[in-house]
Amino acid sequence: MVGVAGTVTTLSAIKNNLTKFDEVLIHKDELTLEEVKKILQKLVSMTNEERLNLGEFMKGRSDIIICGTLILVEIMSHFNCNSIIVSTKGLRYGLMLNSADFIY
Repeated sequence: MVGVAGTVTTLSAIKNNLTKFDEVLIHKDELTLEEVKKILQKLVSMTNEERLNLGEFMKGRSDIIICGTLILVEIMSHFNCNSIIVSTKGLRYGLMLNSADFIY
């Protein structure tokens, strides 16, 4: 399973103790279900201000990261997925690659 977008990349940044978004460290990182659950527990125990202080990547996300993480835990659990690969690329990149394959 590959995860894209803000929640997954933010969780990777938290796992790697980053304070600034670093695409080199985040892209292709692996998050296990257990790691995601641990991060969820950590986030739930924090105030919004404490979440904001985790890093610059939390701006505009600190109030929704718990919900996004819970959704990820449920999706991974439902599909019996023990880990997820993080992509800093969005869905549009996958669509473009798919279109390019279709053309050739």
